[in-house]
Amino acid sequence: EVFEEALRKVLHDGPCHDAARVSEGPCTLEYDPYCGCDGKTYPNRCALWRAGVQATGRGECP
Repeated sequence: EVFEEALRKVLHDGPCHDAARVSEGPCTLEYDPYCGCDGKTYPNRCALWRAGVQATGRGECP
């Protein structure tokens, strides 16, 4: 678990939000969580993309 957290920090040591990645349109209500580089858990990949945030991994944030 400590290694996983350290790996997240190394993989995303840079800008977290990218306005160029922001997408529009509806997302499904499917719950397939992704952890964003901002430390927030997004309910699915679509919600992550709509926010313009990069993923640090699949699943809920620690």
